[in-house]
Amino acid sequence: MIPSLLASEIKNSIAEFLATEVSLATPSLANSLQVDTSFFLGLPLRQGTIRDLSLGFTHYLHQELAFKRLQAPNYQSTLIVTKTPSSQTEYYLMPILDHCYQHKHKKGIKAILVYPFDSLAINQSKYLASLLQGNPKLNNNLSAGLLLNTSREEKHQSTDINILRQNPPDILLTSPKMLNYLLLSPLNQQIWARNTSSTLRYLVIEALHTFDQTQSSDLAGLIRRLKARLNTPRNHLVCVGTLVSLTVKDNQQELLTYAKTLFDETFLASGIIRENRLSSSEFLVDATINPQPIPTDCELLNPKNYQNLTKYLETQYQLWFNLPLNSNWNSELANHLQSLPIIHNIFKIFDSQPIISQQDLQTKLAETNSFPSHNNPEYPTLVLDSLFSLLAIAINPEGNPWVEFQVQFSLTSLTKMVKRVTSLASMVIATIYNSPYHNHSPELTVFADLAEDVLTTSLYQITIRIALAQFLVTTSQGISVQIISQQLPNYWRAKLGNDLDYVSTFLPPDLESLSGKLSPQLLQLLNQRLESEAIAELGLRSRDHGSLETTATCSISLEKLFFTPACQELLGILTSQISGLERLQLEDVERFILGLVYHLRQKVGIFANITPEKPVNLLTTSWYQNWLDKIFSPYSPLIVNQLENLSAIILDNLVRKGILKVDKANQIRGIAAEALLLNNQTYSLNCNQCGHQIICDPSELLLWTKMPCLCYQCQGNYRQPSESKTNFLRNFYRESKLQGIYVQDTPLSEGKIRDADSLTITITNNTQQIYKPVKIIKQGVDSLYLDLDITLKQQLIAYSLDCWVISGISVDELPEKLGVVLNNIQKLPPKSFPYNWLEFCHNNQQRILANFAKIFSEQIKPITQQQLQDFMATTQAGGMSHLILNRLQKLATNREQIKKQLQTLTLANKHEEIELLKKINKKSILDFLTEEELFTEYVLPNTQENLLSTTLENSQDKSSPVIPQSSSFVSPYLEEIITVETNLEAQTELPWTELEEILFDEHSLTLLAHMRQYKWLFPNVGYELTNQKGTVIGEAEFAWVEQKTALLLDDTYSQTFQNYGWNVSTVAATLEQPEVFRQKYLRYQ
Repeated sequence: MIPSLLASEIKNSIAEFLATEVSLATPSLANSLQVDTSFFLGLPLRQGTIRDLSLGFTHYLHQELAFKRLQAPNYQSTLIVTKTPSSQTEYYLMPILDHCYQHKHKKGIKAILVYPFDSLAINQSKYLASLLQGNPKLNNNLSAGLLLNTSREEKHQSTDINILRQNPPDILLTSPKMLNYLLLSPLNQQIWARNTSSTLRYLVIEALHTFDQTQSSDLAGLIRRLKARLNTPRNHLVCVGTLVSLTVKDNQQELLTYAKTLFDETFLASGIIRENRLSSSEFLVDATINPQPIPTDCELLNPKNYQNLTKYLETQYQLWFNLPLNSNWNSELANHLQSLPIIHNIFKIFDSQPIISQQDLQTKLAETNSFPSHNNPEYPTLVLDSLFSLLAIAINPEGNPWVEFQVQFSLTSLTKMVKRVTSLASMVIATIYNSPYHNHSPELTVFADLAEDVLTTSLYQITIRIALAQFLVTTSQGISVQIISQQLPNYWRAKLGNDLDYVSTFLPPDLESLSGKLSPQLLQLLNQRLESEAIAELGLRSRDHGSLETTATCSISLEKLFFTPACQELLGILTSQISGLERLQLEDVERFILGLVYHLRQKVGIFANITPEKPVNLLTTSWYQNWLDKIFSPYSPLIVNQLENLSAIILDNLVRKGILKVDKANQIRGIAAEALLLNNQTYSLNCNQCGHQIICDPSELLLWTKMPCLCYQCQGNYRQPSESKTNFLRNFYRESKLQGIYVQDTPLSEGKIRDADSLTITITNNTQQIYKPVKIIKQGVDSLYLDLDITLKQQLIAYSLDCWVISGISVDELPEKLGVVLNNIQKLPPKSFPYNWLEFCHNNQQRILANFAKIFSEQIKPITQQQLQDFMATTQAGGMSHLILNRLQKLATNREQIKKQLQTLTLANKHEEIELLKKINKKSILDFLTEEELFTEYVLPNTQENLLSTTLENSQDKSSPVIPQSSSFVSPYLEEIITVETNLEAQTELPWTELEEILFDEHSLTLLAHMRQYKWLFPNVGYELTNQKGTVIGEAEFAWVEQKTALLLDDTYSQTFQNYGWNVSTVAATLEQPEVFRQKYLRYQ
């Protein structure tokens, strides 16, 4: 693998992938798509001095130091800070296993390993299970248990919580959320029964760099509560934190402060273990400098000018060293490289800065006159690509990599830019596997809190796009969608050569359970699935980022045999029967039908018997009314008044001419597949106002040029862009090797990663990191804020429940399900939950507060102590008991409203509400209290699950049916961040699914930490949705902490909401700099 060249290819893929989803009309957003590449160059690690460690791989000096600190008799808390997570487990696992073996006669949990991601915990549990089973001394003497919030069962691991309760393991692997559950649930107190105050010896928190401020602060409170529950003496617990970071030692004090606050234990400066590498002067001590002229021919340096990687590398070798190729040139490469002055300069730069951006590296090299003068601005990049490609393949005399070379870049996912991080990750993975700069090894390590089936599904869609794009290249132009979809399975079945390869390539993740026997039924089912996937790709999914249409891989047009007669007949009817349209021109009729079909194809889909679509009533869509007004109002300003008659004529015409498919109620089921043609030739046009892009067939270019924009209420029209762009994804789809890519949980081969060349890609949805790409890759930790009022109150509520649970309550006193608690709220039995808990808190208030003050002694000041006492004592608004009861009472009332609404709904509309009631009743009470922010949220933000409610609003049109509108219960602190109110008219079309992705996205969740940390107000952006009459029927409000981020996202969100018909107003709400935000009102036209 050549990581520098592979990174460039992935960046091109990502940039275009994002551009297909985002209008780049906003310069600030276009600039934010620039991805900054960074490099890490690691010289060899110092070898360890102790030779009797049987780890199965070479150990190094820094690992040896960790062993000494963690094992008996030292038992010293330690932070392990390395460049990659590989082999971090051995740093602490060997001392833990040794301790557990030496104390095997003691019962109880001796070590707790906490993981932020379930996938990481499962991965490590498999490795631990193999160690226990492979060692006769450990196999029958030690036990390990895995407890996660997942239904996946793993072999050789104890995962059944009932077994864990009865036989607590020596080593417990779990997540923060499940550890909190073990403390709070009366049913699980048995798991702690065998622990004395000294039994628990080790507490390991993996991947600390993945925890943000809020999660780290919540975790610190959880650790304090755990130690209080077990009465663990201070400085008895050996606390271990692992951290992936490339920063140098200038953040030493920051890490120590973080560790001390997180674990509430003593951490010395010697407790931070880092990789110990040779310096450049040590590594190059025997090198003889032999100055060679640096290559200057950009054509020879450019990797795009070579048909294969081997030819490129051989040419670069000859360019740099002016030597003929021989059979040993690869093994001699390291000696030649260390003679180059530019290599010495590069190594010295990495001595002081282990990770550096490409731009900074080029600047520093230019300061040392390492580059000859050149008029090509790409020359420095081409030189480094060439040099780093040779570094990547250089080996030492033992045949191992000469140096460790890593290329890294980060990408921040904005919801407006990328709907799901999963889609972006799958695009990256597909690019890697199809790149000539990848060694085509099937192994790729992905650390993500994503289910493997979700990622595999996204990769499957890319496989479909490649298959469809390459099939289209072989066909003649202008074939109908119906024929294409029907012929696609047979084409690939014949090209792949056998049914086994066909099935293994195209079998979708949701049908994997049918694999195992190649039956005719499976082949028939797969053929139908492939046909339906093609229909979806060209219809409903055609507007998705990276689709064949958005990447201009194909265009979709109307078949002239359907289109021309429909337009001519419709023109005659409209000019003779509709008042005001007597002078209507054929060109405008053609544009109206083109726009309507384009919109319906993407919104409703292409009709096929195997793909039933949800029907749409054309008359009730506000988009349709707006589109009709755009085309026909120049002829008749009051054309909307004839909407019903006009729509009936248009619908009848398009159905009779075979363009639209409708049901018995005249509701549109989709565009007829036989009426649509595919073409490899494409033209891209953009709206001159909002930037919306459409892809059209050459035969329809004149009609689309200057056509009104399809976006709702946008007043622009389409133009061809002044500059044409290289279409990377189009070439990618047409030229990639077709293969099925599947993701599966597998153990990481600890300590056995041999290839020192790597590419690290960080994908984050944290908008606070938009402008800090290098900081993301360097990782590090954020400061904690345990002393905030809201944090301490949340911890106090959880601690009071801890105290009540360990007082000896029965399982029935704290019900598991929310439905039972809501019944209690309505019936008010004094001894039921939550009244029994609150009564306990009232009777034991002073003792609870005193003990709580001890475990948070460094965070609670006298004034804070008084505030907590008032919070616990008062029963009025703002007090603990009022807060808890109020949240439960609100949900109980809402549940009753839903029950009453069920009586007014027809049988067809009852299913959703019944399922909602089941979901509410079955929900865990602890989960509900956590989501309501009464407890801290011990999971990463993207795993948050909101309860759904259904509210019924009266339509202004009393004759119209009442339509349920879905909304979400959002935690009270998120209500301060996002407020969404809907009072939608029954016949108002709102693309709620899309808007919900914008409203309830990661931007809101990342603000929770800042809401707690800062006391001032935040920049607010308010949005209003209006109907045709200008009445406000929906509102949304956002807040951002960073003003720069707010301005950037404001532009993006404003344009999006405007396209959907929203009035947008940006309101200045900061106390310090109100002038930063401008007033902006986009009124309904």
